[in-house]
Amino acid sequence: TRLSKFLNEQLASPPFGDTLVGTRATRRVRIQADLAERVAAVSFLARLGKPATDAERTLLAVVDRMAWEDRLRFAEAIAPHDAASATMLVDAAWRGVTTAGRRVDMPDSTNGAGDFPSHVRPAARLLTATLAVHPDHPLLGALVETILQIGRAERGWAWNTQDYSSAIVAIARLAKGPTEGAARGLVVYST
Repeated sequence: TRLSKFLNEQLASPPFGDTLVGTRATRRVRIQADLAERVAAVSFLARLGKPATDAERTLLAVVDRMAWEDRLRFAEAIAPHDAASATMLVDAAWRGVTTAGRRVDMPDSTNGAGDFPSHVRPAARLLTATLAVHPDHPLLGALVETILQIGRAERGWAWNTQDYSSAIVAIARLAKGPTEGAARGLVVYST
């Protein structure tokens, strides 16, 4: 509970800090980093069963300044108690992707920047967020195909721990679903 108290105190502080220093691009990166930390705190508190509803409202007001992937993480965090807002965020993310045969094409801008870029994590995050609000989404199978085939499609990219862990978590959540995937027309293998 000391950690939850600390996180709530941090979330109560005003977001963004000094946004007058640096170039526009530098400020955008700093703001996105601050929002990413706040989303991580909100996500942790939600999983702990102590949602920070005031911080969630503040983040909803500035959701357009978040990185694409952070919007989906935020949607996952608020889905259990604010399904309408979570659905809005996930639907907006889906509007930015296209289908290509049996796969979903992710925009290049979702590959992320910063210390731990990943080519798999954005697709995996879209899968977990979609499962939270649309467990019967018609493109879930295509999204799973994307996650599993990114290694072949991008031979120049070596998977890192971010890629592996994101794929594992997303596929595990899919397999753990209430119907074990059968109702969604997916085949789930278990060993």
